[in-house]
Amino acid sequence: MDTKLYKWKEENQQINIHEEDNNIIMQDQLSQDNQIVASDSAIEKKRARVRKNMPEGISVFSEKQNLIRTGKYRFLDSSGKIHNASRTTPSSKYMKPILDALKEIDINLSRRFDPMMENEVHDSFLTAIRACEEYLDNRNPWTSEGKARKQMVQDFYAQLREESMKLENRISELKERGELPEISNNIDEAMEDKEGLTWYDLLKDVRTAKYINGEKGVKISKGGAGTSDVYIIESNGKKKFFKENEKTSHGNFFIMLDESADHLESDAEEIENKESVAKAKKRAKLLRSIKEGMGTVFANNLEYVVRFMKDIENGEEFIESLKGEVVLPETVRQDLQGLVDEYEALNEELDSLRDQVVKYSGNRDSEEYKSIMARAEQKLKEVEESDYSFIVREINRLRKAFFSDRISSNSAKIEEGEELSKRNVATSRLARILGISNLLAKSELATVTVDGKTMTGTIMEQAKGVEAFKVIRSNRFKNKKVRYSGNAFKDLTSLQVFDLICGQVDRHFANYMVTTEEKDGVVYFKNIQGIDNDMSFGLLKYKDVHEKEMYGYNRIRNIECNGKMSLPFMDKDLATKIMAINVDVLDYQMSDILSKSERKALTARIKSVKKVIEKQFAYEAKLRRKRVKFNSRFVDSKADSKAWDKAMEIYKQKMVMLNEKDPKYAGDYIDGTTYLNKDLVVG
Repeated sequence: MDTKLYKWKEENQQINIHEEDNNIIMQDQLSQDNQIVASDSAIEKKRARVRKNMPEGISVFSEKQNLIRTGKYRFLDSSGKIHNASRTTPSSKYMKPILDALKEIDINLSRRFDPMMENEVHDSFLTAIRACEEYLDNRNPWTSEGKARKQMVQDFYAQLREESMKLENRISELKERGELPEISNNIDEAMEDKEGLTWYDLLKDVRTAKYINGEKGVKISKGGAGTSDVYIIESNGKKKFFKENEKTSHGNFFIMLDESADHLESDAEEIENKESVAKAKKRAKLLRSIKEGMGTVFANNLEYVVRFMKDIENGEEFIESLKGEVVLPETVRQDLQGLVDEYEALNEELDSLRDQVVKYSGNRDSEEYKSIMARAEQKLKEVEESDYSFIVREINRLRKAFFSDRISSNSAKIEEGEELSKRNVATSRLARILGISNLLAKSELATVTVDGKTMTGTIMEQAKGVEAFKVIRSNRFKNKKVRYSGNAFKDLTSLQVFDLICGQVDRHFANYMVTTEEKDGVVYFKNIQGIDNDMSFGLLKYKDVHEKEMYGYNRIRNIECNGKMSLPFMDKDLATKIMAINVDVLDYQMSDILSKSERKALTARIKSVKKVIEKQFAYEAKLRRKRVKFNSRFVDSKADSKAWDKAMEIYKQKMVMLNEKDPKYAGDYIDGTTYLNKDLVVG
């Protein structure tokens, strides 16, 4: 929406006309003594001035339209003075008691834990539950936003009832055992300082899933290594992954290399396969060799390491750059060169096999083709599992952790000492609230007990699909085209808006999974599911999205440019749910995992996104009143199952035109407005 539109809209909101279609406004104002309608001549003068300044073809909003759009309007008293006014809608009438009850809950839960407060806490929950019941019994919304808000209240109502009951049961359990909860992520662990425990800590405890190895059919096994161990939890036929709490990195790359090597050596002691033991020990030795080389090159000075790491983008560049340092010890240089030589030899063999695959691709049913393809796939696996590939992946991981502290005030703006893994939980909760749980693997707070040791952290369900870049790499090797489907287009645009709200700065091709389907020799991305959401829910503001990259971390993609929505399309259902979300209710749902400053930043981002959506809704409403034909940015897949396929076709046509004019601009357009990869096409 351009600036002219705002200029005339502001003046237009000063007009109040007592017409039949304004009865909805007047009903709530009849009791006001100073509600006097201005004379017809005064109104006409104001209306004429508004018409003079407004863009051609746009009609003046009536007060009814203003009220429906914004919930606000202005009126004139007998002296001609303008007053701001708003109508008390049934929604606010029944929503206010819920919000008031929430404030009471917040006050109670913020207090130090005291079993004598049990009734007081219970009553505040009961008040909120009754307020929700009153809302649900009396609200019958007809707008999509109203329906979305009612559904959110319904879900919140169920949550309040469940958590109120869990709190009661937990307190009863503690009383029976004669224990008082202590301040800890694990409520059962005793700590000396009892003064710090609040009722919110107890709420966090009842929101935490608990798994004990060997109990209730639960099987827990160690599944990975790194700065944090990953445990595989098998229960009820499902597989989940547990990760201990991990705070922002200490920022010492030398210590991190040592820790990674220690984990590899520790794992080697538990491995029975001799070949795997030798591989783990070899890799640990390589990491220590790299540490030794960096210590010599950079004189163990972390600031020199920071400058070096800023100039490289990935593990491959790291190896080449370090190998090229003149003062690097010769033994370390030989270790790195050995890695490179082995990797290049494997790739030469792979290229040779690929040439043969191409040669026999005309007859895919032949035994020769199948045999060569099997050998090529095995060789590709050897390349991906080589020591070089491992070191590259490990350096990439450590590099990311290394910068986590250093970028906290510049990129993600995560406060020092904050837990990273719990941000996956916050992401999962918000996705559920907005009805897009399918876009993220479910994550929740958890404690895991193995061999008498209890660990606290987060548990995540297994993500569906394969990392996007692996799908592309594998199918290009097979000479198959990879394309986006309409549903993948929907998922990626929704993920972009969602990441903007979450303050997610690290979304890339290796950071979301895809499921695929093949039609006529073309592989289509079908469904998208985001993973690795640690770098989110910092103190980023909406305006921070304009800087695209900082220290290798991807900034959130903006959805607004010059006052207009730049995102080509947005799911209408998601838009209405964002508009319907209540920040006070959301604050309660995030209270146990995000700090107050983080929740405040989240609220601010939501409000900014709401403004963008509201502007676009209003702009499109004007076009409809003018009876102008246009393609709405909001795609309603509920009304039309093929709506996103049609939207994708429109987008594809636009990209064709942009490519004809300027291919570079077309590529930049994709980068700036969507999460689409410019090497792939839609449709």
